[in-house]
Amino acid sequence: MSENDMVTEQLADTVDESPLHTVPEPPRLYTMEEAADRLRVSREYLYRLRKSGDLIVVKFGRRVLVESAEIDRVIAAARTAA
Repeated sequence: MSENDMVTEQLADTVDESPLHTVPEPPRLYTMEEAADRLRVSREYLYRLRKSGDLIVVKFGRRVLVESAEIDRVIAAARTAA
């Protein structure tokens, strides 16, 4: 085996062992209207959930947004309550 082949093989082994470094995708944010559409409920119902503390929102200035994970959590909570 030539020196070049050995280096190539060592490099291939190193690449196979190294973990992949991926940048996590930022959370998807929905407007209250989009979140209501996704949940198939009214915006008013979402605002009631927010007021009662059952829906956590993200505020940017005047914009009220809901993370995708929060929508999933609300769905899971409704599933266990049913």
